[in-house]
Amino acid sequence: MVENKALSAFLGLSKKLKMILAAVAVLGLVAVVICLVGIGHNGGVTTVSEASLREIIDINELSTVEYDYNAIATKYDDEQTKPLYHVAYKGKVTAGIDFSKIKVDIDKTNKHIIITIPDAEVHHFTVDVSEMDYIFVKDKYETEDISKEAYSLCLADLEESLKEQDNLLSFAKENAQSTIEALLGPWLDSLKEEYKIVYSEEEAK
Repeated sequence: MVENKALSAFLGLSKKLKMILAAVAVLGLVAVVICLVGIGHNGGVTTVSEASLREIIDINELSTVEYDYNAIATKYDDEQTKPLYHVAYKGKVTAGIDFSKIKVDIDKTNKHIIITIPDAEVHHFTVDVSEMDYIFVKDKYETEDISKEAYSLCLADLEESLKEQDNLLSFAKENAQSTIEALLGPWLDSLKEEYKIVYSEEEAK
């Protein structure tokens, strides 16, 4: 049994969201847009299609955000009653959405680009073994194989903590919206008609 000793529900989650963006994809966005849509004689895009929108935003690696996480886990004896040691650790968590599951609809009457986004999910999490710091209840509990045992303990603690981090997934989804708007911005600016991005209340499945 692992007691979650996270310093707080959100302790250690960096306030700075590190968006892992594919630089080549971002730099090539303008070229992608030009290839996907037709440019009219007056410089405006003449067609608005779901296929064009789908291809512009279908770049999965742009969905990911990375967080730093600091917490403390506790190891107990076999009866799960007495603590043997505490270990402070640093982890990294990546979360985001699957861009391939985004639904795109066009409301030409109201000039809306309707985006339906799936729930954000934790993609990966790790613990830095070199950053683990121990406090032993008794010196005898410090054994040669303690790092391996503590590493598994910290991974389990982090995994359990993530089940309660709804804010993390909310931030990841907000980041996905910002990414979508950054991707579609140049395309929308080139349209002859003014379209607005709106987000559906439903969740894409």
